[in-house]
Amino acid sequence: MLISKNWISKFVTLPKSLTRQQLDDDITARCVEVEEIKDLSESLKGVIVAKILEISKHSNADKLQVTKVDTGKEILQVVCGAKNIAVGQHVPLATVGTFLPAMGVEIAKRDVRGVESCGMLCAGDELGLSSDHEGIMLLDTTTKLGTPLADVLGLNDWVIEVSNTSVTHRGDMWGHYGFAREIAALYKTKLATYKTTPLKAGKGVGLTVNKKDKKSIVRYSAVVLDNVVITSSPAWVVEALRSIGVASINNVVDASNYVMYELGQPTHAFDVTGADKINVEVARARNEEEFEVLGGKKLVLTDKDFVIKINGVTSALAGVIGGQASSVKETTNRILLESANFEHATIRQTASRYSLRTDAAMRFEKSLDPSMTVTALERVVEIIKETSPQAKIVSPVVDDSSYKQSALVIPVTLEYLQSYIGAPVKDKEVTSILTSLGFGVKQGKKGEYKVSVPSWRATKDVTMKQDIVEEVARMYGYDKITPTLPSIQVHRPHVDHVASLSRKLREMLAFGFDAHETNTISFIGEKTVQIFGENPQHFVRVTNPVAIGLELCRREILPGMISESVVNTYNHDAFGLFEIAKVFRKEEAGDEEILDSGVRLPAQDVHVAYMRYEKDSDSVFGHTKNIADIILHRLHFTPTFVVLPTQTSWLHPTRTRYIKIENEVIGVVSELHPDVAAKLKIKGRVGLCEFNLSKIAKWYSDDRLFKPIPRFPSIALDISMIVDQTLLWETIVEIAQSTTDARIENIELLDIFTGEKIGDKKKSVALRITYRDAEKTLELADAQKLHEAIKAKLVKELGAVIR
Repeated sequence: MLISKNWISKFVTLPKSLTRQQLDDDITARCVEVEEIKDLSESLKGVIVAKILEISKHSNADKLQVTKVDTGKEILQVVCGAKNIAVGQHVPLATVGTFLPAMGVEIAKRDVRGVESCGMLCAGDELGLSSDHEGIMLLDTTTKLGTPLADVLGLNDWVIEVSNTSVTHRGDMWGHYGFAREIAALYKTKLATYKTTPLKAGKGVGLTVNKKDKKSIVRYSAVVLDNVVITSSPAWVVEALRSIGVASINNVVDASNYVMYELGQPTHAFDVTGADKINVEVARARNEEEFEVLGGKKLVLTDKDFVIKINGVTSALAGVIGGQASSVKETTNRILLESANFEHATIRQTASRYSLRTDAAMRFEKSLDPSMTVTALERVVEIIKETSPQAKIVSPVVDDSSYKQSALVIPVTLEYLQSYIGAPVKDKEVTSILTSLGFGVKQGKKGEYKVSVPSWRATKDVTMKQDIVEEVARMYGYDKITPTLPSIQVHRPHVDHVASLSRKLREMLAFGFDAHETNTISFIGEKTVQIFGENPQHFVRVTNPVAIGLELCRREILPGMISESVVNTYNHDAFGLFEIAKVFRKEEAGDEEILDSGVRLPAQDVHVAYMRYEKDSDSVFGHTKNIADIILHRLHFTPTFVVLPTQTSWLHPTRTRYIKIENEVIGVVSELHPDVAAKLKIKGRVGLCEFNLSKIAKWYSDDRLFKPIPRFPSIALDISMIVDQTLLWETIVEIAQSTTDARIENIELLDIFTGEKIGDKKKSVALRITYRDAEKTLELADAQKLHEAIKAKLVKELGAVIR
């Protein structure tokens, strides 16, 4: 959005010493964000008014002429190629040393085919003022010679480019008068009253308005003007529009545009030449109704759009753009002027639907002040009559409004303002700031105010006392507020160990063990439960299941994961899957249903489940157990895997180990029972692991205990022995460690072998025991002595045969 300094100076007096940088800083700090402030005269610096005294032919060029021009101080010779020049004309002269940005050249004294030229007579495009290159720009002959062209054209102006995003909530600042109000408050100067001449109803043309939607069409004001002559606009209107980059069209269109940029209130003029009765209907368009807008673009409308119909003919897309057929032309002599207020969301949706971001639409969608419609209409009529004084109102002045102006009053105290602003704002400052911005202030008891919000700020902008804080603070000056840290206690945030462990487990399983994460549904069906040999009565039942066959809440993750992954066993020889999710146990109490109600929900602990499928392997259980062991050790736990009686029918009867941490069972490692695998038509073997993440999170700590690197070497000795085939590895380790000698550092399984040479129901087990003395170098003889003692114990207690 562009704002002209000269334009706002019509309503407010700016400080004489004000610089562009100061104005930029002040507006940005206290009002809205300024992108840039341009001095329009800079591009015309060095261009002055000159009078052509003589014109003669160039001796060496048929298309060039040699002129003598008077600058008011001296006579200069200038070579020119334009055909429209004549003696006596006043024209723009770019003097030697002038830089013309539009051409990117600096004017110098130069030789043009043997003739010296001391400057350049300029066309409109060469000055960056228009696209016209037909000839030299001609000026009023009464203009004083030597006057800077910027002064003649009213371009000795600053143009303030405001960031549109900083005024999205400020519909009142989309016009020069609203902007001037802010400047007046900023520099504590008086704002001129916006005066217009009231409209008087005329006779000759009947005018009626019919609003079909009182909510979407808040106010519609209109009048018919006859005997209008379509001509050029007054110079002051043209110059004002040109300063903000708007081209002049004709006196009627320019008047409408001028008022929109001045007040922020859009208006529109329709050609109603020849019509003696005019009925305006503001209603929804018909679905798939075709409509040609200004510029010739054709739209296909919907019944979500509002249109302006004049005598039954669609003439405008309400609040967005006028129609081509009703546009003002040279032959127009009777016009209908409208000034309306539409519901902001309706206009925004219509403008977006057709990608028509017109200046009118951008203002309506900001929720404009409904009280401005008649004032804008009066101002447009005033400007038109300046160039068409014979124009007269020939209809009633229609003002159909569903808008009821009721003052919004916000109570606030000085203590509240000072507390929120963080500065000792004084009583007089508060009153002065608010009244300068147009707010009404009534003081009650000491330090209490009742602030009346003006109509131009009551359109979804200022609605509560926090908004009053903002108004006072910005005008008081944020730079005056001393930054202070908030006086609040900072507590260390609660550490969610379950979430932390979940992230670590995902990384380990996905990247370390090449497993794929699944996300199965939390519900399970009775048929699936029965396949796994469980009792549906042990499950939490859902009264409103998401689907038939999913009426129970899962107790473990694995059954659902196994069921969903059966199809994968048909297409892959081996794969690993894992999931981290909640399970539901009805026999255990969880969180309260309602705080302090005493009614408990079922326990909803987070579990980690892992399954490993291998089509042709006998070691899937061992692999799964090793993965569980590695994972828990990486989480700084030392698990033990024990044999316990189990009633879980879908776990393997002999390949099942329960995981203990801190002497508490937290999970299980097993293999899928062959009978269940057969029911599910799984041909390979499935290793299973599931443990309660919520339980181990109670013991988890991010603290790290570092041990020094051993100072003394270790000695590793092996044992190979034959034992009963049913003997568990855990039992062998337990016997070997029962000596409680601190020099036993590690026991690991090397190999298990069965066959005819070993014997029936026997197996050969090879293990390696590592010994180390933490205080000195361990002698081999001492290690062998301890090793032999362990062998003897294995023979005595297990009946092992040492090989």
